[in-house]
Amino acid sequence: MKLTLPFNTSILSIVSKVLCLSFLMLMGSNLSGQIFFPSKNNDAPLDGSIGEIPPGHPITYTISFTASDIENLTVTDNLPNELQYIPGTIVVDGADACNVSTPSGAGGSIVLSCPAGTVIDGEVSISYQAEVTDIGNNTQGLSQFLNNFVNITGTGASNGNDYNSFASSSVQAERLSVQKMILNDDGLIPGDNVVYQVDFQISDYADFQELCI
Repeated sequence: MKLTLPFNTSILSIVSKVLCLSFLMLMGSNLSGQIFFPSKNNDAPLDGSIGEIPPGHPITYTISFTASDIENLTVTDNLPNELQYIPGTIVVDGADACNVSTPSGAGGSIVLSCPAGTVIDGEVSISYQAEVTDIGNNTQGLSQFLNNFVNITGTGASNGNDYNSFASSSVQAERLSVQKMILNDDGLIPGDNVVYQVDFQISDYADFQELCI
């Protein structure tokens, strides 16, 4: 007999995190002062597994992690030279007492730093918007991957240990990006009509004489 069990990676991920947190609670103060689950993602329209975006269009990046009894927290998000932070878009949750500095112009770093004696305990999220600058040659196609790295450091307030975590997020810059999806992909059988949706975005700096999709 063959027995097949349903497998859901999202549920497995949640269960893993719950088990991990339960284990840490059982261990008590031996593991006080930690940085867990660092992640960074963006909302660029997906084409397969990676987001794609034309120059001039805003991208929302979100950094998240869980801190346990952490002081001297510093989050450094290094933007590549092809990305430019959009002023006034940064939002911080879970570390409101900390200071934030943002770059002017393309590239640079977004830095969140907490004053001495400030202990962070719980979930932290940092979101902001950036856009791809006018890159590439207007007479040629554009297909460039932009990788964005964030470094999270801190010290355990109780144990004095230093912690260092990383996360990254990537987008593909294109002059014209196109996504195609099926809207009624729910148990289709032969003879059913298939409904497609095509989305596209055009670079703010593109100079197309003729565009045919």
